[in-house]
Amino acid sequence: MVDSQLYQREKNFSQLGDIQKQSTTRYQVKCTENHVQYTVTHIQNGQAVSDQMDVVGLNAITAQMILEFLYENAVSIQQWKDVLLDLIAKV
Repeated sequence: MVDSQLYQREKNFSQLGDIQKQSTTRYQVKCTENHVQYTVTHIQNGQAVSDQMDVVGLNAITAQMILEFLYENAVSIQQWKDVLLDLIAKV
């Protein structure tokens, strides 16, 4: 059995007239010894859309820092994979 660690952050967005709808974006990373799995879920009007990416070669600390970057910068579900790949190239 492989031990794993799960880190998660949620960013809540308010309804701002016609310029932004109320929604939540959840950023998760699950780390095992040799494997990292990122999941981003966008929830709006009770419907969830998720996307995942598996990564090898990252330690848990680096994986968590990248997750925090995605959260702090409110990276959208449409752009998060490109941003993730750019960040991995820098570490």
